[in-house]
Amino acid sequence: MSNIKVSEMTQTEMATMLAGALDQVFGFEAQVENERKRAEIEEQKALMEARTEAVSLVSNWVQNICSARASKLIVEVQQFYNEASDKMWESLERSPSMPRMINFEERYAAFGTIGDREKLLERIDQTLNAAKDAIERAESLTQEQIQGALLEGVSEFHKEIEPLTQIKVRGIPTEQDEQRMAQQLASYLIKKFKKSHDAKEKRFASIQNVIESTFISSLTGDEAKSPLRDSEVEDFKRSLHGAKDHEDQTDDYVSAAVSAADAACDALFEQSKAYAGKPLIKSDLPDFQGEISVSREYDPKAVLAFYNEVRHSFETYKKCIMDNGVFSALPSTPRFGVTVSTHWFWRFEEMTNTQRKLDRIIPCTIEGADKDDLVQATERLHKLNEKPYLGLLESNIEPYVDAFWFGYKKLAEFTNGIIQIKASQLDSYLMKLKNKIYTDVSDLGYFLSDSQVDNLCKQIKKIPTE
Repeated sequence: MSNIKVSEMTQTEMATMLAGALDQVFGFEAQVENERKRAEIEEQKALMEARTEAVSLVSNWVQNICSARASKLIVEVQQFYNEASDKMWESLERSPSMPRMINFEERYAAFGTIGDREKLLERIDQTLNAAKDAIERAESLTQEQIQGALLEGVSEFHKEIEPLTQIKVRGIPTEQDEQRMAQQLASYLIKKFKKSHDAKEKRFASIQNVIESTFISSLTGDEAKSPLRDSEVEDFKRSLHGAKDHEDQTDDYVSAAVSAADAACDALFEQSKAYAGKPLIKSDLPDFQGEISVSREYDPKAVLAFYNEVRHSFETYKKCIMDNGVFSALPSTPRFGVTVSTHWFWRFEEMTNTQRKLDRIIPCTIEGADKDDLVQATERLHKLNEKPYLGLLESNIEPYVDAFWFGYKKLAEFTNGIIQIKASQLDSYLMKLKNKIYTDVSDLGYFLSDSQVDNLCKQIKKIPTE
């Protein structure tokens, strides 16, 4: 009885063991199958990524080469525009019908670098003389003279840049252009292969569509005309394929990438042909139609009276420097600032900028004096000038030095502030004119071939300048 039970239990156990073994076998096969499918999915994903990367690469190259052409043209136009602009401002600075601006801040910064006392005093004396000339000119000028000079200057500037509107795109792209593009793209594909984002700019959308559609059509069996040499295609293939066991499929993607590259070259070539004869600037440049406000902030006679007080203070200051040397030449708590530009154009900003620059560059060590108006500053400096200088017996020369530099700083504020020119409309006009030119040139240059861009640059260089 017990033997039968043992036999039955043994058979049951054997059946269980057999079933377990079969499960393991079939389960392992299922696992292997799953792993194989997973590997295939990963390989297909890798190939798909390679295809996407190839399209993105070609797309980015198109953007880069188009942007480079546009930038080259913009640089040439910028140089021409800036030269014309500088000529206008330099002419205005020299015009006897414009107020004279004195660069007090730059001069003060330079004073601190002069180690010879006589040379320092000579330079300060020259600055004070220039200030007097500026005050006297401001007194003689009328509002109409200044407005007329500005309008004449802008009109001359308009004439200087008007020839840009007469320039047109000459010629059509050449075979050399096409070959150069193919070579540049080949080099880019081989040497600079990397992931990048698809282009989003509107002006690039049409070529982007050509690239993508050609890429897809080549996968359906269309033969691709390659701008790359066979050896380069092999190098490109090795850089693209994501799985060694699927080289046939990889070849399709390589072929598609090459086809997309060829489509890009063809699209750029045809595109630049369509722009032959187009003008550099889309339309005529508008004339200035705005207003310029000119007014007097200070009475020139009152500023001249203050100048005389500064002159008096300078005579005492000279004695201090000759007796004590250049180490005592600047205010007792000097703050050396950076040199600032005093280009005439800053006059078109609000005059608050003048005071900000003066505060940053020229210190004032007399308490409360910074806020003095013209009348208060004149009275204060007159009182300071009443204190006699005792020469070598003077125990403290700081009050005399500080008094002079207080007068110098205020003279800068009053002299350059006699005439207020508010020309925000002119400023806006010049900015809009500049933006229009740069925008038109950039948009045009983006669609041209190298030879067309080079020709436009030559035309710009040949514009006569008087």
